[in-house]
Amino acid sequence: MELSHLNPPVKYEKDETLIELCKGMAQMAPYSMFAGNDRVELEQSADNVIAALEAAPKEYPIDEQ
Repeated sequence: MELSHLNPPVKYEKDETLIELCKGMAQMAPYSMFAGNDRVELEQSADNVIAALEAAPKEYPIDEQ
């Protein structure tokens, strides 16, 4: 819901698409955030969550990305 308040708003055709995206991000930053079917919880500040998400791909060799 919060994404719809941005300017411009962020919208997805299906809620399932957004749910799966959030779950994928939670797997990339498991100690920073949690994503379930009905909520997303940040365990750290938004800046720390973003930093964890940006660092996640660097942990794997190019051929595993």
